[in-house]
Amino acid sequence: MFGLVGSGRTDVARALFGATPATSGEIVVDSAPVRMRRPGDAIANGLAFVTEDRKRDGLGLDLSILDNGGLASMDLVSWRGVLNRRRQAAVVEAKLDAFAVRPRGVSRMARQLSGGNQQKVVLAKWLLLDHTRIFIFDEPTRGVDIATKVEIYRIMADLAAAGMAILLISSEMPEALGMSDRLLIMRAGRIVAALDRSELSMERVFALAIGVEFDRKTA
Repeated sequence: MFGLVGSGRTDVARALFGATPATSGEIVVDSAPVRMRRPGDAIANGLAFVTEDRKRDGLGLDLSILDNGGLASMDLVSWRGVLNRRRQAAVVEAKLDAFAVRPRGVSRMARQLSGGNQQKVVLAKWLLLDHTRIFIFDEPTRGVDIATKVEIYRIMADLAAAGMAILLISSEMPEALGMSDRLLIMRAGRIVAALDRSELSMERVFALAIGVEFDRKTA
């Protein structure tokens, strides 16, 4: 999904995830309508949301890396409401190692990590859930270094290859064009076009995003 800042992209993502109540429309998962009253409903229906602002919405900056990484998967490491910290540490550390989060050490605070490594912790949090099948990535590469950006692209490609559905929201034109099989363009709170990869061009997408007529002959 591509759109300029203020086009309503994040509003759509938050409504899908139950973080902001939807006032109209229908959400369908596996051909069945579902109601997302709160994020817990979305998680139960297999959705994950990598938010645009990881420091405000994606992380507890004053919590440890371990606690952040395990926030969404408490059920996997608990029994009758009792958290097994040893199992939690083993599960979270394995995923963080797979993502090469640096520096190592799950006891340090999340705020002590670089932006790229903070984003890896957010991704690890959601990928620990084995029933997640729909991923919403809202500006996932904002504020990260080139190496981490490439790693995030690889993770998304691997998820798609494994049959997961991914909604990538981006305001970076090269990212939107390069990563999308189908691109939704938003303007003023509405989806104004849905283009297949074969129909994509920078000129056409930008024209739709700003609301001007696109001339195929001169593009």
